[in-house]
Amino acid sequence: PMLDRYKKMDQVYGVKYLTAAEREAYRLTIRDGKLYDSAGRLFDTTRGNSVWGNGRAIFVMDEQGNLFASNMHEVGKFHHSSLLAGQPVSAAGELEVRNGVLRRITDQSGHYRPRLPFMEQAVNRLEQLGVDMSTVDRLFAGAI
Repeated sequence: PMLDRYKKMDQVYGVKYLTAAEREAYRLTIRDGKLYDSAGRLFDTTRGNSVWGNGRAIFVMDEQGNLFASNMHEVGKFHHSSLLAGQPVSAAGELEVRNGVLRRITDQSGHYRPRLPFMEQAVNRLEQLGVDMSTVDRLFAGAI
């Protein structure tokens, strides 16, 4: 779950919380081991901007194992919590993806601070969906 101090950020600070309909634009799907955006294009984070660095996207995995990601992470406006409107997640962090190929997954999320079991859950789900996780860098620091 999200840390208490970050709850209701949409109301207090104006952080964007997506509706279910808006969220669909951020849904990733996996086909033949590659990640695709909601328009069916190969997902790529080359132009992504994260608080922790460029070339990354923020992501969350919901409780059903669905993946949502954004190449935009803007303090005070759009956070991990934006993607699921502050609801609980199965995993959260950052992805580095080039032409649909997942290269790196991290647990960097200040709002959710996922512990290792949550990230292992994400890795297992991605493997189930066909992503070859043997070539993916995993940067899991535990709670930030």
